[in-house]
Amino acid sequence: MVCSSMHEGRHREAHRKPAPVPPPKHTNGLSGPHRDELLRLLAAAAANVCQHEVKGHNCDEDKYLGLRLRRTESGSRCTGAKDYMAYAVYRVVSGPLHNKTILAYQGSSCDAHLVQDFKQMLGRFKSVADKAEAVYEDVGPDFITGHSLGGCIAEVVCSRTGCRGAAFNSPGPWSSEPDHCVVDGDKHGGAEFEIHLAVADPLVALANSNAGRRPHGHIGSEQSGAVHWHFAISGLHSMDAMVNDLGHL
Repeated sequence: MVCSSMHEGRHREAHRKPAPVPPPKHTNGLSGPHRDELLRLLAAAAANVCQHEVKGHNCDEDKYLGLRLRRTESGSRCTGAKDYMAYAVYRVVSGPLHNKTILAYQGSSCDAHLVQDFKQMLGRFKSVADKAEAVYEDVGPDFITGHSLGGCIAEVVCSRTGCRGAAFNSPGPWSSEPDHCVVDGDKHGGAEFEIHLAVADPLVALANSNAGRRPHGHIGSEQSGAVHWHFAISGLHSMDAMVNDLGHL
């Protein structure tokens, strides 16, 4: 009887649900006299890297970068097709933020695969985040950014490093459910990192507690001034629409 009770106890313990993940410490909004300029620079970098191909950067470099931002020689690299991540590094060449650098993560090159990619990334995100953090340490940027899954990567890197920046139309990387939470750092509390979301964006609705009622959220909140909703581009996931709403360089 004693052995049977011990076996039943171990069986119950093995199937006990893990404790919920505690709410994340929240980031703050970007601050300073050049906040709007910085936001447009971050959006431009996130939009430009979305144009890159795995084997190069065959795109119109001036379409988003204007005259104030340039891709550096470190630009357009890929850590491997199975890692869901490419990146580019940009330098501000004029204006009040002259010589600041931006690391932009590219998460997925095909909008049709966004939902599939996000679900797959949940199962292997630590590997993706480790490589993204290694790139951050190598580059040493002033800011990080990304759109869509690239924005999700940027949020997790911010949680690990506290780097300033912004994510655009990112699926929420935080979840109260341990199996779905990919935020594993503790340095983002109080960091200046904004999350910009289009209302009714299908990917945002897939994984964002405020939009899709799913158990996902972000490292920032509306209350902390870090989450911003864009009503004028309702339903649109593209970075093109976000740049048009925020303003071109």
